[in-house]
Amino acid sequence: MHRTVYGHVVLSLVLCALLSACVGMQHAKQIDPAMPLAANKAYLYGQFKLDRDRMNYTRVYLRVENLDTGSPVDIRMLEQRESIYAVEVGPGMYRIKEFMFTMAGPASMTLSSDAKRFGQPTEASYLIKPVKVEAGKAYYLGEFSSVTRRSEVPNSYPMMLRFSAHLTGISQNFEVTTNALKNRYPAFASIECRPAYDQQLSGNHGLDVGSP
Repeated sequence: MHRTVYGHVVLSLVLCALLSACVGMQHAKQIDPAMPLAANKAYLYGQFKLDRDRMNYTRVYLRVENLDTGSPVDIRMLEQRESIYAVEVGPGMYRIKEFMFTMAGPASMTLSSDAKRFGQPTEASYLIKPVKVEAGKAYYLGEFSSVTRRSEVPNSYPMMLRFSAHLTGISQNFEVTTNALKNRYPAFASIECRPAYDQQLSGNHGLDVGSP
């Protein structure tokens, strides 16, 4: 059953304002559908969807952390037609750490919101729990929906733009998304695909996380 937690994480950036220092991104590379899977690697997958207005070049990521090495894996939110995909990782213990919003170009900045803020106190709190990831298996993280918008800062001269990012929904839809993944990546039909979490959402809940 497809259950959704609706709410918001809001990250805002006003160009020319020193709101945050730059943070290095560790972009997770999507799996090539034509390539075989590596037996000594594991895979994280789900739907990572972004709704972005025109002339808005900001990027939104879900940061997953390898607890054994401290290394981050940044999974980019993509538009609907490309939003179901998998990334390759090494075996180990992982947890969802942050929701990140980046602005490229001369005014490059990155803002983030710790995942603990969108995991509590709702039934989505299981999202911050560590997950043991084993080689030769694929782990479904869930469905994550986000939106970015740009707007003019009122009464600003010269005109400044505000860019905001919102995490608008978290849901579980394991069977549908796993079937869609296997259609796009036939190699995943030959390995075990399983939910990363034993807990499943059992209803709709508000998500009050505020802003950073």
